[in-house]
Amino acid sequence: MDAALIRKLDLWWSRIVRYRYASDGGFCQCYTCSVVDSVIRMDNGHFIDRAYLGYRFDENNCRVQCRKCNRLLSGNIERYEVLLRHDLGDDLIDDMLASKSKPLEWDDNEAKAMITKWRAECRLLRNQKRF
Repeated sequence: MDAALIRKLDLWWSRIVRYRYASDGGFCQCYTCSVVDSVIRMDNGHFIDRAYLGYRFDENNCRVQCRKCNRLLSGNIERYEVLLRHDLGDDLIDDMLASKSKPLEWDDNEAKAMITKWRAECRLLRNQKRF
């Protein structure tokens, strides 16, 4: 998959994650430090680094993070792991860590279909939550 397509996937996936966790009015709480800010000023944080494409767009791997935790604290990974283990269980997290190198199994056409799907979901979420 080419880099431009991955960038488009990243853009829409980041919005999906942030919009799903947003409250009415468009505010999100950071998963790792609990700071609250506007959905547009938050990031989509990854537990397993997004360089591992198989987990880059995985719902279990992604949570809303403030920019400080995601960018300055490199994901605040120790806290992220503690919280994920609590939310998802040790077995799932251990399986994810053991299989970090799983491939992204979408071809270009499937990726384009995901972009279309996520774009529609974003519109729906924005309208439902009024932000």
